[in-house]
Amino acid sequence: MTVDIQTLCEGPVSAWPAADGAGHRAAPHAPAPYGDRPATAPGHGPAADGTPEPGVDRAAFRQVMARFPSFVTVITSATPDGPSGCTATAVLSLSLEPASVLVSLRTAGRTLAHIRESGAFAVNVLSWEQRSLAGAFATGDPRRRFDRVRHSRTHGVPVLDGCAATVVCDLSESVDLLDHTLLIGTARHASSLPHAPMVLLDGVAGQVAEPVDPAAR
Repeated sequence: MTVDIQTLCEGPVSAWPAADGAGHRAAPHAPAPYGDRPATAPGHGPAADGTPEPGVDRAAFRQVMARFPSFVTVITSATPDGPSGCTATAVLSLSLEPASVLVSLRTAGRTLAHIRESGAFAVNVLSWEQRSLAGAFATGDPRRRFDRVRHSRTHGVPVLDGCAATVVCDLSESVDLLDHTLLIGTARHASSLPHAPMVLLDGVAGQVAEPVDPAAR
């Protein structure tokens, strides 16, 4: 399908800070948050003993990963103090039997801690009309992210209203890898609407053209 790339009103994605450390740019297939940049990037300086540091050039790697088109999601969970959530792009379908998804979040993130505590989470695939939420759930005070955001609860998990797709999961397993944690969720609910999903390519937000009504397939 073609992708109509348009600049997000809040600016390019590279300008979004990752406020709670679970940000959308920290996934295995996406550049890391700007706040996580090391002083010396791999391939650009010697190690402590003077030998060249192995690995690909970090800037080149970020650029290559940005070429991977990705949908934008908000991962949500419930807490005793209210709903919690963050923007994420490292989300994929893991299995049909049982129906499962995999999500990658930074290990130090607040949202990850809330998911582990509650044992459940939702994947909310943002539509183009919801593009402002991508920045809202990646920046600012995490406690205020749901302010003026329409949402409801499914199986006790907060879900955003009007998303292109929603999957509510029970957390079945979590695996810490490097500075991220992979979450495996078993789906309890899945739904979709005929809205154009928001897409990222080269750090710029766009939409999938001509959305298809799932009921018309």
